[in-house]
Amino acid sequence: MMNNQLGRRLAAGEPAIGVSNSFASPGIIELMCPGFDFVWIDAQHGEHTYRSVSDACRAADLVGCASLVRVESHDAGLICRYADLAPQALMVPMVDTPQQAEAIVQAISLRPRGTRSFGGLRAAVRLGSDYVNQLPLTVVQIETTQAVAAAAEIAAVDGVDALFFGGDDVRMSHGIPLSETYDNPTLHDALAATAAASAAGKLAGCIAGSDREVERAVGLGYRLIAVGGDVGGIHAAAEQGRALRAVAEAAR
Repeated sequence: MMNNQLGRRLAAGEPAIGVSNSFASPGIIELMCPGFDFVWIDAQHGEHTYRSVSDACRAADLVGCASLVRVESHDAGLICRYADLAPQALMVPMVDTPQQAEAIVQAISLRPRGTRSFGGLRAAVRLGSDYVNQLPLTVVQIETTQAVAAAAEIAAVDGVDALFFGGDDVRMSHGIPLSETYDNPTLHDALAATAAASAAGKLAGCIAGSDREVERAVGLGYRLIAVGGDVGGIHAAAEQGRALRAVAEAAR
């Protein structure tokens, strides 16, 4: 659904650049997210709970940053609960087939298109009772060799808004070291195959950790791009602090 802030930006052909949030603290979002288009709130591999995702969505709204929530499974009841928090996008991991993609669309969509139960408290408070027409974008992750091969079919599923390339899991599926960049031919081909979602009128998203990776992703047609996050930022700050400690000890 392209009728929210993030969807309208992407539908206009503009890139949406965001950061990831793994630690369950709304204060991190208030500090980190101004100036970015979206925050990827990670309930799959991050430390988030349902309650902390709710707080994170509120914090993102406060600073004008779109919330993209990654759920931890394909479970329809779980997807319904997170959709009720009114994020601007929901991302579901490990989608290998168009049949799985269709089931996810149904879990996010209210009747008659889907199976989701009506009555989401925050969705109604935030969006009004017409939230049936303001669904989150449906983002499915392409993370295996099977998913890459089926990317075009998955993108063709009505109701799927975006395919998000899961680079680390694709690396592992191919036996490629995690240190390999998108210059790796096999990884680049998988990245390009996922980007072909745009041929079905859908969006493509990925993580890009360097200038070269951002340029490559944009050149392939990616528009939903995560460029960093709280974990990397804290690591970098800690490294800087340790370097300054070494300076102080040397100066004694």
